[in-house]
Amino acid sequence: NKFQLTLSNIHSYYSGSGKNRSRKERAKWQEKLVAHAEPGGKGTRLAFRFDVPEGLRASDIEADDSYYLWRLNLNADIDGPDIDRDYDLPVFATGERSSHLSEHAVRQARAEQSKLDDAAVIRAVKVEQGVHGKSLHYPAFRNALSSFSGMIFAAAFSGSGAFLIIGEDAKIFGGIFALIGVVIAVISLYAVLNSLTVSQDGMSIRTVRRLLGLPIKRSEMRRESFDHFEKHSSMQSQSGTKHTVHYKIRAVDRDGNRIVIGEGFKGDNEADAAIRFFERELGLRSRGDPLA
Repeated sequence: NKFQLTLSNIHSYYSGSGKNRSRKERAKWQEKLVAHAEPGGKGTRLAFRFDVPEGLRASDIEADDSYYLWRLNLNADIDGPDIDRDYDLPVFATGERSSHLSEHAVRQARAEQSKLDDAAVIRAVKVEQGVHGKSLHYPAFRNALSSFSGMIFAAAFSGSGAFLIIGEDAKIFGGIFALIGVVIAVISLYAVLNSLTVSQDGMSIRTVRRLLGLPIKRSEMRRESFDHFEKHSSMQSQSGTKHTVHYKIRAVDRDGNRIVIGEGFKGDNEADAAIRFFERELGLRSRGDPLA
């Protein structure tokens, strides 16, 4: 069995005021890893090591209106009830390094995770071979599930707004709720109905964004001016205590101009796998890369 671990740095805070005040969470960083599994005294023992980047907030010792925490999720599909557990961990910048796992075990666990990430990217991107080279296609309806969830929220806000306007004669608050519902509905429809095509030839990289099959935005970058890829957290979703950070991948030229060449990748790992995929399929290397 593969035991999937997800470590998230989360900001917990209060939003709203009065009766509408509620606690919210937002993930600031997230990474996945397949645990190294070995037989234990009474079952299976899992060992793992995350290399946490600098600049992230440590765990706050005392919970206030706004504080940071680190949450580890363990998930595995096994015979019988599946494992799905959360652990809040104390994480501090001590400068020390875990020495329990051998480097071989760490490399093996990361290799397993890389296989999962690479497979996820291949499922997300449709590669086509054309006359002038390869093109990458992100079809419409690829975000159907998240868009459906968005439409449910939109209906809830719109329904609340209608009730406040009609039943309570609260036109201002009702109008605000109804407007929020409309905005969420528009965003959800756009997410499910748009498509993105990335094409290239020997001179340029071109992207076309379509809505219902009609082009609405075109972008172009000269291959010779390409400098590097960058990850951009475009949105995140939450189900209970689970957070998923969604990333876009953008190509950046030497003047700082950016074009989106990939989107919808879940977590930092998939985003890194997507960059490796684009380097391979588009033949682009970041400047400063020894292989560039």
